[in-house]
Amino acid sequence: MSNGDLDLFFFPHTCVVSRHSGVDASTGLETFSTVYSGECSYDNNPSGSTAFTGKDFQSSPTVLIPDTDILFAINDGLTVTVENSRVMEGTVKQFETTAESGISGTTLWLKGTKDE
Repeated sequence: MSNGDLDLFFFPHTCVVSRHSGVDASTGLETFSTVYSGECSYDNNPSGSTAFTGKDFQSSPTVLIPDTDILFAINDGLTVTVENSRVMEGTVKQFETTAESGISGTTLWLKGTKDE
């Protein structure tokens, strides 16, 4: 399997992470800057990252990004395009970057995820 095939296998989706950057003075609309745009892997974690809250189990969707040089922030916005051009949107709840030999990247845990 070539590197391109491996990248597609591990990161089959496309992500855009954006951050609120202010308000346009002329229109009063919020403005956003792009923090990351590229390949990623979305996982709804039905059997992992699960917590028991009250009477229910809840899972946190995650996104894996093959980049360790970006400083993501809690409440960054995220748009993920998955199979069949389906679009998921959410907000970063937490993030962790791993940069070890043989494995590196950033995991984003999401909150408020909705499926268009």
